[in-house]
Amino acid sequence: MRRALAYPGLPEISTLAHDRQVRAFGPRGQAIISHIAVAIIGLGGTGSAVAQQLAHLGVRRFILIDPDVVEMTNLNRLVGATPADIGRPKAEVAARHIRSINSKAEITALRADIVDEASLPALYGADFLFLCTDSHASRAVVGQLAYQFLLP
Repeated sequence: MRRALAYPGLPEISTLAHDRQVRAFGPRGQAIISHIAVAIIGLGGTGSAVAQQLAHLGVRRFILIDPDVVEMTNLNRLVGATPADIGRPKAEVAARHIRSINSKAEITALRADIVDEASLPALYGADFLFLCTDSHASRAVVGQLAYQFLLP
């Protein structure tokens, strides 16, 4: 959010789709929401719901990271997943669902584990981190990254 708030030429956004939010945050607030970059680590039950809601709020820049593929046992909690998605990476399924809400969304979808050092650089451009994993290791890594780079 640091970059979005400091951007002097940020255009105001006021659309009917975001009318209720504009009433709460104003056109400038909605513009900020549409320009922030969010990273969602873990796209299971919680992460897929977070992705959907952020897309509906007007967020357009996403970094999606999850090492897993959709399994039959995931279908009851993965927002946007269908039986046809079994075997597909969860990050790709979430990206498709986000694009179904906002076709102009900019999405980096990685089938990667956040505890692998190679996946960390993808998070450097994020304004906010949403940690939606069930792993103590991923919590430790993302917590340390958030602390070191002052990322909420």
